[in-house]
Amino acid sequence: MLRTAVTIACVWVMFGVATARGAGALESLVTRFETPSSQVSTAQVVAAPGDPLSATETTALVRLAEASTVRVSARTCDGHQLGSGFVAMGHTLTNRHLASGATEIKVDRPVSPVLIPIERRASALDLAIGRPVAATTLEFAESNPETGTTVAMAGHAGGGATIVIEGTVQLYDDGAAWGVDGQVMLIDGSSTGGFSGGPVFDRSGRVVAMLQGYSPTVDLSIAIPAESIVEWLSATERSTESDAEVTECAGE
Repeated sequence: MLRTAVTIACVWVMFGVATARGAGALESLVTRFETPSSQVSTAQVVAAPGDPLSATETTALVRLAEASTVRVSARTCDGHQLGSGFVAMGHTLTNRHLASGATEIKVDRPVSPVLIPIERRASALDLAIGRPVAATTLEFAESNPETGTTVAMAGHAGGGATIVIEGTVQLYDDGAAWGVDGQVMLIDGSSTGGFSGGPVFDRSGRVVAMLQGYSPTVDLSIAIPAESIVEWLSATERSTESDAEVTECAGE
């Protein structure tokens, strides 16, 4: 699939998909987004075919992504992991797998570095939350987008600058078929290492999903739909019990 690069006051560079570390159930099908901290990329926008974003929409989404998409790091069962996250509904949200075996995560870029405890972990979704940090707060879309909808995926590529990748919602599927929990949204486009936990925006800047993996076999990014996230967060607000405890690392 051909794509064109749209540079926004930055340098355009090629990037590859990082190899998973301790992918477990995903095996060779899905590559997790965490990447060694030595791999750093510069900011860019990769546009998808179909109904592309306008220049005005692209500029607005890049600015929003840079202000709202935080970098997340943790010492986990698989070593030092780097990913992304964002603030919504009064919490900092990221992927549960980024904090496997960890009790806290470090959050920075664009905010000042801060350590925050993991407050809740979803048992049936790849989600974990902590207290909010001082990034721009995002809003979720009221419903999941239809297939064929143009979206923008954001994340800290390789733990470096924010990258925005344009794509199209291809389909929704049972996550079990992809080695992950819950329903998943499949988006065309090659995301890259460090995108785990990053937001997926619609044209208006509302969050329609959270990224969690990538399948190089079919060149599709895998994300948790917004409706599933909101449903879990709403249930969490009403509950006083943790959904999942910290997982002990093997050998400890």
